[in-house]
This record gives sequence, structure tokens and C-alpha cells, in this order.
Amino acid sequence: EQPQPTPVTQQTEKQLPVTTTYSKKVGPAAQNKKKKESRAKRKIRKNIKAILHHAAYHGNAFNPDTKQIAQYKELSTCSEGHFWRGACKDEFGRLMDGHKDGMPNGTNTMKAIKFKNIPRGRVVTYLRIVSAFRPEKEKQHRIRFTAGGNLIQYPGKTSTKAADLTTVKIMLNSTISTKDARFITFDLANFYLETPMDRPEFMRIAVSLIPKEIMDEYNLHEMVHDGYVYFEINKGMYGLPQAGKIANDQLITFLQPHGYRECPITPGLWKHDTRDITFCLVVDDFGIKYTDIADAQHLLGVLQKHYKGVSIGKE
Repeated sequence: EQPQPTPVTQQTEKQLPVTTTYSKKVGPAAQNKKKKESRAKRKIRKNIKAILHHAAYHGNAFNPDTKQIAQYKELSTCSEGHFWRGACKDEFGRLMDGHKDGMPNGTNTMKAIKFKNIPRGRVVTYLRIVSAFRPEKEKQHRIRFTAGGNLIQYPGKTSTKAADLTTVKIMLNSTISTKDARFITFDLANFYLETPMDRPEFMRIAVSLIPKEIMDEYNLHEMVHDGYVYFEINKGMYGLPQAGKIANDQLITFLQPHGYRECPITPGLWKHDTRDITFCLVVDDFGIKYTDIADAQHLLGVLQKHYKGVSIGKE
């Protein structure tokens, strides 16, 4: 016979574990504090999300019809296509000799040539169009041309020195800790485009990407070869591996006669022989520490003497 289960008696019931739940009463003050903390956390999360969203999409362009990031070819045919085509026309004018619709002068960075005039053995690179919507700018729809640098076979040196993040941080801390010191920024709009090159490069652009106004104004129809117009690049252009080096070398020749020297140990850090002024250079942006406004005006005058479009940031 199988053993019968032991019946639960009063004694065994008393031995069973008993769990007791206590509820803590929260007063009105504590509840309000908890709500405020909760609202603050939600606000922080919202701000972080907005910052990440801005960082992810800043400098890109969206097709308003599809709500997706798009390139120029697609943007030029969307509902805001006239803005993008106008920006493309402005970029052609900036790199060439302007255009008759409000841009009388350009930088003459490139010019159209016939295919047969390209020297034998030279590599012809491609054009990359960078589209960006910049709401903080006067012209919000922006187009920039960059040359395909991966195909360029430049025989000389292409590396140049630039200030790193540590140098910039030290300069900012030095400004804060130095009595009467101020910090200001200068920006050279066409830093690369105003630098002549001894050795030209060559690039081709599809006719479908060139605005009709540019084709007509520069008589590019007779330059077309197999659906492309070929250009000779005679000044530094974004994307060229040597552009940064030759722009920096030219800057040195402009500044040295006025007493400005690049520090031999710290890349991208400049000082003056006698004036109490220091600046760091990152591409075409100057971060300047000074104690006398006359010193900052002296540097500004030297830059404006050699470069067009020097913009001044806030102190």
C-alpha cells in the first residue's frame, strides 16, 4: 500500500512562512518633489534627444517630399528644387568667374577646357556635390563642390599641421585665467579657393548637373565630350589632397613679414614676436586670444589685405 499524505494540521499551518507587505505613505511635499524630479528628467532626456538629432542631421539636406536625406540630383527635382538649382548655380559662379544673376565676380578656381587639351597621362577626377540645409545662414540651401581626391596623383607633400582639440582647450582655459584676456574668432570664407597651384588638376562634370544658365553664359555646349564638360583646376579646391598644404604655406608667407610665427612644437599654434596675441588655426578658422584690441585689429588687417571674405565671430 502507498503511504497516505500527511494531513495539514493546525501546527503545520503555523509553520508556513507569512509575507507581510507594508505601504509607505507619501506626503504632499514629497509627492510634489517627486513630480518635479520626474519632469526634470523628462526635460533632460528631451534635450539630449534634440542634441543627438541635431548632431546626426546637421549639414545634411532633406527632400521635403519624401522626408528623407537626399543628394543634389534628387533635390534639384523636388518641390524645393529651384532653391537647390540656384545654390548650384552660385557654386559654379563662385568657382568660376561669377554669373550675371547677382554674382559679378568669382574666384577663378576652375575653368572649362576642351577634352583634347588635357595633357597626356594626367588623371581626370570626378565631382562630388555636397548639399546641406543650414537654417542659421543667410542662404539656407547650400551647395559645395569637392573634387575626388582619391584619384589625384600629387607628386609633392600633402600633409599639413593643424591645431588639435587639446590645443584649443588649453587656449580657452588660458583666456579665462589671464587677466584682461579676450577670445575672438575669424573665418576665411575662401581660404582654399584663393590659393594658386603650380600644377593644375583636371575634373569632369556631367552635363545633367550643370544649370542651364551656366551652360549658356559660359558657352559650355561646345565643350561637351561624351556627356561631360571638362575643367582645369588652377587653385586649391576642397577634396584635393594638396589643398590644405599649399593654403597653409601661402598663409605663412603672408603672416611672417608682419611678425607672426608658427610655434615649432605645438602644431597649429601661432604667436607674434612682440604683440601679446596668440591664435590657433583649424582649417580656415582662427581662434584668437588677445589682451589689447589693437593686436586683434592688426591681425585682421593683415588677413584682409590678402584674403576676401574674412568674417568676424563674437567675442
